[in-house]
Amino acid sequence: RAACAEFAYCELLKSGVTSLVDIGPHWEGWADRMARSGLRSFLAPGYASARWKLENDFDLKYEWDEARGRQRFEAALRFIDGLAKHPSGRLSGIVSPMQIDTCSAELLRDSLAAATDRKLPFTVHIAQGVTEVQEMIRRHGMTPLQWAAEIGILGPTSVLGHAIFLDTHSWVKWWTKKDLALI
Repeated sequence: RAACAEFAYCELLKSGVTSLVDIGPHWEGWADRMARSGLRSFLAPGYASARWKLENDFDLKYEWDEARGRQRFEAALRFIDGLAKHPSGRLSGIVSPMQIDTCSAELLRDSLAAATDRKLPFTVHIAQGVTEVQEMIRRHGMTPLQWAAEIGILGPTSVLGHAIFLDTHSWVKWWTKKDLALI
């Protein structure tokens, strides 16, 4: 993992990139490797309440483990809090539950609250695929964006990853035009 990361950072630097958001699972040495790269870095250790699994070649299921998701959330916050003290001065954190369909409402709300308390960005992958949209409609009777609004995680500091399948409701058009322009 470290070798792959170092190679990627070198390629990014060669391409003129100076700042990077790196979203993924926390790994030992991540912050130090990023600091050595010279990039201004925003590290987003991901976590979730559930994992995707295929029981066969075509049926997506979810394996829920709220306790594991909560433990990884707390570990992510400890890691993020430590980034501000890194001697490079170029590392920051982003609070990043992984995907809207793999996180409980409580974990998502707590994540936004933690980001707000720390004055850090909050991001979640949402409306990124047909299967996710169909699952959220089956599960909650509403689209991923509608559910995000329902549980209170949309706002001017929310960064939505992918957001390909946007709703056509007038409130979404307002939110995407007004608030996303601020990001």
